[in-house]
Amino acid sequence: MDYKRQMVTPGSTGSGLIDARGRMVIPFIFGERPDATAQRRIQLCTAAGLDLQRNASTPQVCRWQRLHGSSNAGAALRPVKDAVTGRWGYQNARGQWAIAPQFESARRFRHGYAVVSGAFPEDWRPPGWQDERPIIRQFHRVGRHWVVDALVRNASTGGAWELRYGLMNDAGQWLAAVPQPALHVTVLVPPGGRSGHYAEMLASHLPTLLGRSVQVDHVPTATEADYRRLMTEGGNEKVLLAALRLPRGGIEGVHQAAPIDALMHSLRPVTLLASEPLVLAIDSTKADTLGIHSTDDLLAYARAHPGSLRIGTGDDGWTGHLAFGQFRAASGVDVQRVVFKGMYPDSDVITKEHAVDLLFAPVNGVAVAVRRGQLRVLGTTADPAHPQSFEGVPWPTLGSSAPLAGYTTYDHFSLWAPANSEAASNRTLQEAVAQVLATPEVRKQLQDLRVVGGGGSPERLLALEDEERERWMRALSSPAR
Repeated sequence: MDYKRQMVTPGSTGSGLIDARGRMVIPFIFGERPDATAQRRIQLCTAAGLDLQRNASTPQVCRWQRLHGSSNAGAALRPVKDAVTGRWGYQNARGQWAIAPQFESARRFRHGYAVVSGAFPEDWRPPGWQDERPIIRQFHRVGRHWVVDALVRNASTGGAWELRYGLMNDAGQWLAAVPQPALHVTVLVPPGGRSGHYAEMLASHLPTLLGRSVQVDHVPTATEADYRRLMTEGGNEKVLLAALRLPRGGIEGVHQAAPIDALMHSLRPVTLLASEPLVLAIDSTKADTLGIHSTDDLLAYARAHPGSLRIGTGDDGWTGHLAFGQFRAASGVDVQRVVFKGMYPDSDVITKEHAVDLLFAPVNGVAVAVRRGQLRVLGTTADPAHPQSFEGVPWPTLGSSAPLAGYTTYDHFSLWAPANSEAASNRTLQEAVAQVLATPEVRKQLQDLRVVGGGGSPERLLALEDEERERWMRALSSPAR
């Protein structure tokens, strides 16, 4: 593997590999290897050092590459020289051309591959390089790819030769030719919140998987113009992490049709990061007075005293509103909803002013009041398959009560990419996030936070969006919201 331009003379011949369908696996960039497929592995060598006067005594760095083709593929094909063109191809047992004659030489298939030769591609260069070919100094095998260091001179180096490290596949193509720009994870709230915590978690684990740095950008006071840039521009360098309302843009008649909501439809899905259930908590004093100590007690009291219980939630359109609507629709009980400004009610207001009897809120919104004994959790909105506990005390799920069977409500934290991002890049990021979420360290963190990890495909995120739309429609089927 020597890409010095001056060492390639017109008419030079190189060897490569094809598979049984005639597809080029390795281009004509290697020297003659008569036994390249005989032992199911081939040896790839490159001259070590930067000596321009290379000869038989030049030191080499060599590594063995195992071939992974099917052992039977191509077994019935035989190399044949075409009398008219003088080129070699492959015919089947009936004498028909299976691979058209096009090679200067061809050897028989072994283990699904065949060594063929042709004109060395004088203008060939690894994809991603510009202006000058790199000088490969050395390489070594890591898993299924080659880690290569080379001297490079192109636009990114300002015209000077600089050392670059990259990742090359078995076809001599650069998978990571030059250092990639940082990935910016944009969070639309100030530091310290749940979205910020998940973003920092990604920033600490993704760089080793992606081979690029990850930076968290908090933009709590974004303008409409900022949102437009975030959602339509940035390519593969930016993603948006947020507890977005799903479906994006909201439900007509519930969410205000702000310009930002319309922009959200341009985002491309990456993956679900985490799903955090809410809790239904009751004022402890009220619970003792009314004898409500479980979800079944609550439903029984609500049926016996329709309209007497008040449940606090955040503003219209947030997850607490959805939780309340589903609760009413599934149980059929008549309870009053009291709306508090913001995403969720402030538990201090609830406990000090006794403004409502119950409230829907995330765990971190009620934890202090629960520790003080001011609030008691009757149940969580989690799926019964993912029960939650708090400081060693298990919490039942609302869905485990027969009247509320199938009931679940979550705050979903997800990653979305700008409209001009590439699907392949988003898929790579999704796969890396899945690896992060599968590590024991992160799984323990998520368990401590009482959340369910995501990591699913972009298609699964879109399917979840449709499921959330259905939940909203069921919630709104209740006569009162």
